[in-house]
Amino acid sequence: MNLGETFWVATSALATVALLAVTGAYVWATFRLLAATRQQLWEASRPRLLVAVRTNQGGQFMVLHIENVGASPAFNLRLNLDRPVHQAFGDNKDLREMPLFANGLRMLPPNTPTRFGLGVAFTYLDEKADRTKHPLSFDVSATYERDGRTIRDQFPVDIFDQYSRSTVERDNLDEFGKKFPDEFRRGVRDLIAAIEARKMP
Repeated sequence: MNLGETFWVATSALATVALLAVTGAYVWATFRLLAATRQQLWEASRPRLLVAVRTNQGGQFMVLHIENVGASPAFNLRLNLDRPVHQAFGDNKDLREMPLFANGLRMLPPNTPTRFGLGVAFTYLDEKADRTKHPLSFDVSATYERDGRTIRDQFPVDIFDQYSRSTVERDNLDEFGKKFPDEFRRGVRDLIAAIEARKMP
């Protein structure tokens, strides 16, 4: 084999190796892109739990709000409180005794919130409240499944830091619904009195 033939054989071998390297890099990049796309699709369609303390009735009542805000059901849901959290009304039941905490759920569909009353906001935040039963901070951990994957979430709840000395939001629609009947009755009564007064000679 002469020098020219050797050169072309070496060049051909180098070109083949370079083509293999480029093809390998392309396959690797495609695989990574496909894996990232699959992960993004799963993240967009997965269940996503939300646990937070909220208020209702114009800020008068505190509730522990639990909801699947994701796009698919959460299967085999298990919730755990890191300490006793008792309701500050009625028989002061510990939330850990509620069926959702004690037994879990086989499936929690999206957009179906569950709320557990903690108590009247003023009473729950009162410095005289028994903090062994009505803690101002606690953690809720959640474990649930989707497509063979187990998801674990941790939700720190800090009631004091969130609500103490704050202006609790007012639910104007709720307030209107409560006040309207009385105001309407009073208005009708005043209108009837005015009509009656005009009839008198």
